[in-house]
Amino acid sequence: MLAVEAAAPQYTRLKELVESVEAFKLIVAYLGTVDPHTQVSSFFDLACGHGLVGVMLAYAYPDRRVMACDRQRRPSFDEFVKAFGAFAAAEA
Repeated sequence: MLAVEAAAPQYTRLKELVESVEAFKLIVAYLGTVDPHTQVSSFFDLACGHGLVGVMLAYAYPDRRVMACDRQRRPSFDEFVKAFGAFAAAEA
């Protein structure tokens, strides 16, 4: 998250970061309870706002489809995608 903050500090408000991380953790915890025979292949983040939850899901589950939808595409979404894309490239 520090790299995201360094890349675009105007988009990283503490409240939004904490809420996004908590939502992400709840989704990951839920996935741990799903029947192994049930495959969760897609995530839909409706009214995603800045889109951080969807970006984190796409990073954590690159083999799954993530749709982040809102009325307008915010510049913060593009910054988060770039930052997490750099993380993924560094890990490859």
